[in-house]
Amino acid sequence: MTQLHLRKPCIALLGAGLSVHDLSEEDFALLKANTFVVTFDYAPLFLQGHLNIISQQAAANTLAEHGSAAAQRVPHLAWEGQIEPVPPLQISYWVAPNDAERKLVSTFVKALSYLQRTFPQKTILLFGWSQKTAAKADHQAIPELEQFQTTSLIYNCDLKHSLRNFQQKNWRSIIHKKVLHLCPSALAGAPVHLTKITNKYTAYEAKSVLRKPFSNSAIKNLHWDYDVVSPSKSQLKELIEWADILHYHRAVYPYQVPHKPSFIQFHSPAKNYVPHQSLSTFNGRKLVIAQHQPTIYTDARIVPNLI
Repeated sequence: MTQLHLRKPCIALLGAGLSVHDLSEEDFALLKANTFVVTFDYAPLFLQGHLNIISQQAAANTLAEHGSAAAQRVPHLAWEGQIEPVPPLQISYWVAPNDAERKLVSTFVKALSYLQRTFPQKTILLFGWSQKTAAKADHQAIPELEQFQTTSLIYNCDLKHSLRNFQQKNWRSIIHKKVLHLCPSALAGAPVHLTKITNKYTAYEAKSVLRKPFSNSAIKNLHWDYDVVSPSKSQLKELIEWADILHYHRAVYPYQVPHKPSFIQFHSPAKNYVPHQSLSTFNGRKLVIAQHQPTIYTDARIVPNLI
């Protein structure tokens, strides 16, 4: 069986209720860009997520016979022994349910159980499933959901209808994160460009901080629009409290904050840098721009230089 891998921090599990239909094309694009979107059965005929779970032979037959090339290209997952593959539709993942899942009748609850046990650290956002929707579309879902051992990482994102045992929450507030770029030097404005790209194209919000103004007698007119320059101690404290994620650039400025997610990015050569030993508290959380610097920072992940 091919193993399913997810890099995104959240899973969006889409059912067939009103909260799915309420999503605009822009909403769905934003959701797809920031979460791993999982749909069911016939959904790829209308919208394509990252994975489609097929629970009915009729759905497999319909996708194979009438689905567009885009619908058929969506990776599909099915439970072992539950359906037969129908060319040209391909099943990318065959899953063997555990003992508890074999007893479940509801496709939705079985999928939720599988995703929770396979990716216990992922936040799961539920769309299109409420007490009202489940009663119509999947009557077995209600009693099985009432017995489901949920966690604080699973949210009902249908704000109009409740789903017993699951906290209601706006999906935008879950995927929205605030990133603070902390820069001891100007770095050719790379953190500014990264901030602008983040704010324009993602659900995240970013701000950039520069320790002191850039000054070079040979290049008098060069300027980059950092959000905050020469911040006071109180400003830094307020900005750090505002941020969900700290993105250090070149060095740890002004100080490391142990209780917040953070990483460091290298832009220029450093003296006496020893891979895995220098700044070892950031091991596994180091980035380096894709020029000649990776030959120095061999323990860092290579990323594009956005200038």
